[in-house]
Amino acid sequence: MNKKFFIWFTALTLGLTSATSIGAGVSEAKTSADFSDLKDLDAATKAKFDAMIQAGIFNGVSETSFGLKEEMNRAQFAKVAALIFGLNVDQNLKTSSFSDVKADDPGNGYALPYIEAVKRAGITDGVGSGKFDPSGNVTKEQLAAFLVRGLGLNAEAQSTPGISDTTVSDWAKGYVQLALQQKLLGNSLDGTFGGKKEASRELLASGAYESAKTFEATQPLEVSGADFLAGNKLELTLTVGIAADSVDLSKITINGVPLDLKLDSYELSEDKKTIIIKLRQGFKLDTSKKPVIVVKDLKTLLGNEVKNEESKPIPVKVTEPPVTPPVVTPAPSTSSPSTSSSPSSPTTPTPDPEPVVTLTIDVANGSITHTTASYPVTGSVTGVVYYSVLPSGLATPSLDNIKLGTNAVVYGSVELDGTKGNLELSGLSAGTSYVLYAYEFASNKTSAISIVPFQTLAEQQIGPVITFNAEGTKRSEGYSGDTIEVSVNSDGYDTLFYVLTEFNPSISPSAAQVKSGQDATGGPAFQYGMIDMNLEGSNSSISANLLSSKTYCFYIVGSNGILDSQVAGFTFYRTDSIIDTFTSIGTPVVNSNSITFSPDYIGSDYLFYYLTTDQFAGVNPPSADYIINQGELGTYDQANSTVSIPGSFTLGTGLYTVIVANDPTLGDNIRSNVVSYIPFSE
Repeated sequence: MNKKFFIWFTALTLGLTSATSIGAGVSEAKTSADFSDLKDLDAATKAKFDAMIQAGIFNGVSETSFGLKEEMNRAQFAKVAALIFGLNVDQNLKTSSFSDVKADDPGNGYALPYIEAVKRAGITDGVGSGKFDPSGNVTKEQLAAFLVRGLGLNAEAQSTPGISDTTVSDWAKGYVQLALQQKLLGNSLDGTFGGKKEASRELLASGAYESAKTFEATQPLEVSGADFLAGNKLELTLTVGIAADSVDLSKITINGVPLDLKLDSYELSEDKKTIIIKLRQGFKLDTSKKPVIVVKDLKTLLGNEVKNEESKPIPVKVTEPPVTPPVVTPAPSTSSPSTSSSPSSPTTPTPDPEPVVTLTIDVANGSITHTTASYPVTGSVTGVVYYSVLPSGLATPSLDNIKLGTNAVVYGSVELDGTKGNLELSGLSAGTSYVLYAYEFASNKTSAISIVPFQTLAEQQIGPVITFNAEGTKRSEGYSGDTIEVSVNSDGYDTLFYVLTEFNPSISPSAAQVKSGQDATGGPAFQYGMIDMNLEGSNSSISANLLSSKTYCFYIVGSNGILDSQVAGFTFYRTDSIIDTFTSIGTPVVNSNSITFSPDYIGSDYLFYYLTTDQFAGVNPPSADYIINQGELGTYDQANSTVSIPGSFTLGTGLYTVIVANDPTLGDNIRSNVVSYIPFSE
């Protein structure tokens, strides 16, 4: 199918679950890998799902299905809103202030306390006449209002002039304006918001994710306390749940000394708000002064940074200080030396101390492919190494769970050859984040758990090539700014990812970077987004208010959930300055296998782009940018001021040309308009 669309500010797209399972408790932490309908999503989208699942906002409709294609009604969204904005929900409520919300409603009764919570918070007051319409769908403008109010921006929305869009109700225009500014939601592809349309599940999920992350960032995200406890434990309490793979013990210091990755270990509480650290045997704590603990580089499940202000140190308690084993020295003998000539009595030999067991994983010499990974390991003594590979984001497993492979994608054991071994990990998914957990068992002792986060390589891009269509791919000037339109042949794909960056001819982003909204340096692209090819209105375009003084590069990747295309690129030249002295190619001189022209351009150094096609028959020529990107370069003869191209003309075939030259005043390349030549007779 050929789809035409325009650049717009992105909103991350996530699937939604059914109402009854949103935020429901589960016995084991799950990830996108546990659900059959999420396994084919790209790695970036999986990471967003994982964040929402781990945060308890969404969950599956069954043990194996996330319910990606199921619809969501107003009752279901009320529960999501209550969860993402941390509202106080009274689960004992049995009576609603809305006449159509009943506790005994088999379909929506569960949502009664959540509906009341969002009403108390001022997020919604229903649909009027004392009703909430729990089974009704959420429109886009209603969703915008819910999210903006949840972020505490209601007064600002009411005072803002609002968006100029006839598809949005007057009451909602301020809310929609703020939702767009905050990048919670985006316009439809026809350039309008489509306020009265039902919000798609992609919009509901993406809006929930972006709002949850934005709201979380307004809350205190810090380590709120630390306590040394019995059993050589240190508990760090946080104000928010954290991502397990963001915990690095070497970034936790006690009195300026970092913890030891090999000798110390940790686990997360079920709510991920407590880090329980098992300090190594023999850890010494100076109890003569108040301990100072610093924790760095923690991230929340939604990717926000957990950071304590330097002026606000972490409060520390010492309920029971770490126990340092006493040093035992033999007592000196008080008896006189024996003068007996009889043989002395045999003495019992002192046994050697049991060895300390440690395990080191050689990350630097490990190797990672699309579906495998391999790491050399070294133990302090001969023993057995048990290992498990878990999806990123889960809590650190116990020793028993590592050995049993609980929640593991791959697990097993390796007997060390002396003290050396190798962990061979197979059956992994391409482009996926994992964490390797391993420990050694020897002499009835275990080492601390070694933790190595890693990511497999992305799948090779072997999908069909995306091509740009001449009709509909162009850049034009407007009263309020430039407009870039892109029309592509996207057969074989149901989703398109794109980025728009400022012109840089030396580097271009990878497919993974495009899908993550990044430029070639790994930073956020100037504009980026995702297009669902099945959405309505995909044959239209919208404006992005681009600067006419900038040259932009557009990159696009197609995906069908399994295969990705190669990156297709297109350069749109600046429009504030155009070469207007090129108006004719002169009279062509036809040679045996080439054609020579004498352009009327007076410059001595330029690039001559051309395209020959009968598609337009001279009526509507392709855009100048299309000719530059999809055409060929002619051979410029500076001595004779001529340009030659191979081949010959046929009747009705048009020759479309554009010149690109450097403007020394601007210090940039600029282009001409299109100059056409159509031979209608010999």
